[in-house]
Amino acid sequence: MRKFDKSVVCDGCIVSSLNAPYPFVIPGGRFREFYYWDTFWIVEGLLVSEMHATIKGVIMNMLEAVKTFGFVPNGFRIYYLNRSQPPLLVQMIDRYVNATGDFEFLADSLDLLDKEYDFWMKHRSLTLPNIKEKMSLKDKHVLNLYRGENDIPRPESYIEDFEAAHAISDDPIVHKRYYSNVASGAESGWDFTSRWLSDSRSLRSINVKNIVPVDLNSILYQNEIILSRFHSYVKNNEKSEKYSKAAHDRLEAMEVFFWDSAAGCWFDFNITSMNKRDDNYHISNLSPLWSGAYKKSMFKQPLIQNIFTSLNDPLQLFPGGVPTSLIESAQQWDFPNAWAPHQYYLHAMYLKLYNEENLDYHKEMMHLVRRWINSTFCGLLFEKYDVRKPGYAGFGGEYLVQDGFGWTNGVVLYFLNLYGHELEAPSTCDSFDSFNNYNSMQEKETNDKSTERFGLKIALISLSFLLKNLQRILRMPLPKKQAAILKGHQGPVLTVKFNGNNFLQFILSWMGSPWNRSVTIVVATYRSPDNTKFASGGGDKMVLLWDVLAGRIVRKMSGHTHRVNSVAINSESSLVFSASYDATVRVWDLRSNNRQPIQILNEAKDSVSSVCVNDHEILTGTYDIRAGSLKDDNITYNGELLNEYEGHENKTLKIQSVLDNKDAHVVSGSEDGKIRFWELVNANIVNTLEGHHGVVTSIQYHPKDDCLISGGADGTVRMWC
Repeated sequence: MRKFDKSVVCDGCIVSSLNAPYPFVIPGGRFREFYYWDTFWIVEGLLVSEMHATIKGVIMNMLEAVKTFGFVPNGFRIYYLNRSQPPLLVQMIDRYVNATGDFEFLADSLDLLDKEYDFWMKHRSLTLPNIKEKMSLKDKHVLNLYRGENDIPRPESYIEDFEAAHAISDDPIVHKRYYSNVASGAESGWDFTSRWLSDSRSLRSINVKNIVPVDLNSILYQNEIILSRFHSYVKNNEKSEKYSKAAHDRLEAMEVFFWDSAAGCWFDFNITSMNKRDDNYHISNLSPLWSGAYKKSMFKQPLIQNIFTSLNDPLQLFPGGVPTSLIESAQQWDFPNAWAPHQYYLHAMYLKLYNEENLDYHKEMMHLVRRWINSTFCGLLFEKYDVRKPGYAGFGGEYLVQDGFGWTNGVVLYFLNLYGHELEAPSTCDSFDSFNNYNSMQEKETNDKSTERFGLKIALISLSFLLKNLQRILRMPLPKKQAAILKGHQGPVLTVKFNGNNFLQFILSWMGSPWNRSVTIVVATYRSPDNTKFASGGGDKMVLLWDVLAGRIVRKMSGHTHRVNSVAINSESSLVFSASYDATVRVWDLRSNNRQPIQILNEAKDSVSSVCVNDHEILTGTYDIRAGSLKDDNITYNGELLNEYEGHENKTLKIQSVLDNKDAHVVSGSEDGKIRFWELVNANIVNTLEGHHGVVTSIQYHPKDDCLISGGADGTVRMWC
């Protein structure tokens, strides 16, 4: 939840944020502003959480945008004012009014809803000649498509767009066409997918502006039905009839241009070839079924059953959800990725077929719901998932996969609210049999993590609680087995830690005089969210950036005049911070080719022993003992010993102890090479890990997962999960 800070706006101030008068909910991860179509599923989660005032404020921000700009922009930044996203505002208000009965708000909003609809019909529509006289007697039809108004690189992806355009051609006209198409792809929300590519392997072949999407027109069909109903509520029969007729005309046009009777399915339409774009499976092919944009007469024929027969594999086969397509294009809206919005829409499709057409797909629907809940349970709440194994993050796209993601949270809440009484936690997070059959030629990866099997009986769950992690709702076991051993240190590893974005970091330290040594680190691969790089520093005064998967150094940063005590990476992995015995903290920009630090913090008067980064704050620890003044302190104490934890060996050396990420257990290293877990309250030892040879000097618990890293005098870093 965020709120626009008006204090940053002044004459001469340069601010990219658009004014949002009311608090809003961001998608999560790297995003700091709210996005149009993401908000629809966030609203679904807020409805379950009964946060109606928050929903109203979010919607009013969008209505204010329509009032100011004539449409809802892609996101609330000035550089998004050249495009929108799938128009779901009407449907958000429909759900809000159904939940609250706030018809006064509906009546006050109608003029602006009409205004947004007019934007799509004036600026995102085209007229096509009739190509199927047997289906329609009309000479022409009107449908909608995405058409971002842009002829320069997108500011948020400037380098990528510029380089791609110039790789295609030196012709400025070609550049402008490319920039316009990538903006249109971003407007679709599917940025990017083989649906928009002439060559499924190359983003440079993007051709969105010549594709008429079946799902966009399905959304607008729903909007027209809802707007007709809205105007009927306020007794505006003329407008109600107008929207009813528009929906009827669109339904006819969709049958003419999207429906393929031979294939028994709907497909996007290519206005260049004047034919369907292709006959490949995309989840959007089914959008008329979840939006109701089909003729009832279809159900008198076996056509619908044929659809599900032909699509049985993508709908039922994969254990981690239903993939967006079956094309491996390396784009994020293709195989093997599954997205929460599409699982939601498929569920809506099954419900509609059951409620309106008396077709019993309850078994298939619950299979869909269980797979999605299992996948979110076995992993984090990712933006997207790999369908081939439950809980694994998806990949591809223009940035690293994000977690704590709004639409995933919303859909999980929505499903749990409806079916919590029927669901139970998976007995294992290993791959299901269906995946093993599909993937029998590939090496099976095992996951020893297991869960207690008990029912999920959840009716309403606070959204803010779920954002932290679905695993917090259901009790997970302590780390049991060694997941990885990272070798290569020439002496004891004295400090290990995760950074704020779950990157693994090592601070290299040795007994004696390490600064005369040359160091080689061999990095074992460890599969964890966003774990692509880590930084290290040591006695050679260097800061090194490592590629985990390749196990090699990708950047060396020099400038410190003494050993490096601590390093940190910010959550966006764009900056490295290093703290040194030379009494400075240096900031290095990983996005720049310049190897010099972009900032040197030299306020300390003695060795800086630690550095920590959180958003825009840098916290350091130093041996500087100059007097200071305490500004705020809420800690109280009376000297009472609350508990004593015994069983480990700690006679000579400093041994680190921590709490687990649920504050339920005390965890400590030991001079006998073991790691022990005590229950916080009764101090009983409940778990022991063995593997290190010699003292376990340092440990840290993962901030989200039930995993632990430890450093030892044997020179190894070990992962436990």
